[in-house]
Amino acid sequence: MPKRGRQRQQSRAQPAPTVCKIIKHPIDPVYTVVELSEGVFSVSIPVGEGFKPENLDVKVKDREVIVQMKIDQASEDGMSELSQVFTKKVALPEEVKVEEVKSRLTPEGVLKIEAPLPVPQEPPKPEAVDIPVTMEVEDRRAPKEKGDS
Repeated sequence: MPKRGRQRQQSRAQPAPTVCKIIKHPIDPVYTVVELSEGVFSVSIPVGEGFKPENLDVKVKDREVIVQMKIDQASEDGMSELSQVFTKKVALPEEVKVEEVKSRLTPEGVLKIEAPLPVPQEPPKPEAVDIPVTMEVEDRRAPKEKGDS
């Protein structure tokens, strides 16, 4: 029996598996990685090292994270400009509180959007309850016979 107890303890020590989904669309130049791991929902979008926070707009609307990426380029001669806007939408899990969603841009040019997930609570274990043990007393009187009164 001790082996079973050890196996159970080892399985509890391992972190919960991460659910990962990569979203790529044929006309979309930017792929998205969505992960659900123990306690965190995260979205990673590689936007490129040249991006700055002012080129990104991140909003939450109707339980969706909406990311707009704006690219402005001027021609070498300065006679023309090219402006592009890309929009990404990622659905939030129901348990995410929208006010806790945060975003940051890494030096490598990856936009990370994260929100804490509630950790499932184990039901409280009942406290130990003392149950008193009583002594059953045997009736030692002789049984009455039908004729005795």
